[in-house]
Amino acid sequence: MRFFKTLFLLFAASFLVNFNGKAQSFTTQADTVFGTLPCNGTTINFDNPITVTSPIPVRIAWHVTATDFPSDWASNAGIGDNVAVYGGNTLSNGIIRYTDPSSTSILFWLQMYGGGTTTNGTFYVRCQLTDTATSYSKYVVFVITKYAGLANAGTISGPSSVCQQSAITLTNTTASNGANGTWSATNGNAALTPSGNTVTVTGVSAGLDTIKYMLYGCDTAVTTKIITVNPLANAGTISGPSSVCPTSTITLTNTATGGTWSAANGNVTLAPNGDTVVVTGVTAGVDTIMYTVSGCGDTVATKVITVNPAANAGTISGGSKVCIGSTLTLSTTVAGGTWSATNSSASVSGGIVTGNQVGIDTILYTVTNSCGTAVAVKAITVNPLPSTPVITMIGNGLTTTVGYDTYQWLIGTLPISGATNAVFTPTSNGTYAVTVSDTNGCSATSAGFNYGGGTDIQNVNALTSGFDIYPNPATDILNINAGTSVESIGIYNVVGKCVYKTGAYNAGKIQLNISELPAGLYLIKVNEAAVQRFSVIR
Repeated sequence: MRFFKTLFLLFAASFLVNFNGKAQSFTTQADTVFGTLPCNGTTINFDNPITVTSPIPVRIAWHVTATDFPSDWASNAGIGDNVAVYGGNTLSNGIIRYTDPSSTSILFWLQMYGGGTTTNGTFYVRCQLTDTATSYSKYVVFVITKYAGLANAGTISGPSSVCQQSAITLTNTTASNGANGTWSATNGNAALTPSGNTVTVTGVSAGLDTIKYMLYGCDTAVTTKIITVNPLANAGTISGPSSVCPTSTITLTNTATGGTWSAANGNVTLAPNGDTVVVTGVTAGVDTIMYTVSGCGDTVATKVITVNPAANAGTISGGSKVCIGSTLTLSTTVAGGTWSATNSSASVSGGIVTGNQVGIDTILYTVTNSCGTAVAVKAITVNPLPSTPVITMIGNGLTTTVGYDTYQWLIGTLPISGATNAVFTPTSNGTYAVTVSDTNGCSATSAGFNYGGGTDIQNVNALTSGFDIYPNPATDILNINAGTSVESIGIYNVVGKCVYKTGAYNAGKIQLNISELPAGLYLIKVNEAAVQRFSVIR
């Protein structure tokens, strides 16, 4: 818009004129006064107060002279000899004011002239007060600068976008014909820090904002620039399971789009698909899954994933054979599992295997965790016990069944040092036994044999029914058919000395090897009670 307000320039450079019969002095507070012409076609008043003291001079007037002005100044004849403008242009009017001490009112000389100017420039007005009696004069110059026409807000240059919490600089170097340009923004998405024809724009809130540069002159001109305030990058939040098993997968999801997935190390592999990712467990341990969104700064959302170890039952160590009724201890490299057997040949508890019956059994060690179940296996052979050995007394010595892998003679329950053969000769009376083992390590112990006891061959009772001895006479083998179990069998010579002794037998046929006995008459005693005579021939 245009300014139509009249501007009064009340210049401080007033003439102070003193007359006392003749001009004593002309004084001014300043020789040059500066002002501003507002706009084209606007009226301006030159208001210059003059104080005159008595006596009133013959003539008081503004008078134009060109002697003190630049050589290119010329007086405008259309104005008269009171007020002139130099510089080749015309101002619209002028008022010259003075004060008469004899009057209470302010007197004016008013010069009116129109036309104005549309040309930019600086206008100079020189006023002269003359005392005609002495031709003494004094000048004052008014310097008037006019705007250069309609305001031009120019063009705003600089970036068109800014990030939140970041700043850009905009510049307007083409504005003209005005002064006091101001910067502003239409809303609160951007904050401004003006500095002349530049402004710093700081992003506040995501969205659009319009930056304005407004210039005031003979009218108001505005230029604008739309700025996009981009939001700070937002990586969102990763959701989904926090653990995975080796070779298994889980799916993670992020609320933000446009990001990239990555893992901190090699415990997992990733198969991204937009804002989701399939995570496959590789190696037990901890890995960090990252979702990175770029834009106004890079932001990263993270989630820690635990790759749980696969179930591992380890390896079962220990023997692979056990005897019926014996135990075998197994161990494993992994704790926390459970032991079991696949059939009834063996039983197991806490890794201790007991042989139950002859056969092959499979021992299992099972470990279960969140990633599944693992089983370690071991085959166990349950071997039979060897047949129970029978002790026989031959002469002064004791013998037992041959064919075992090892022998150990006992007195009572104590092993006899060095007595590790099938034949043993005691050095003292007592109860003797023998423990034998086979090639599988399975063992059996005979019944106790009472060594050193005698019998009275005359005090014998016939064998009861249920026992049958044959042949009689015998040579090498003596057979006994026992209708019931036998606790012991003893053979005595004619003087009552025990020359052959056995342990217990089950009911059935019993064979005694008497090939070592010399020919003669003998007494056989069963269960330390019933006896029968028989003879050995050679």
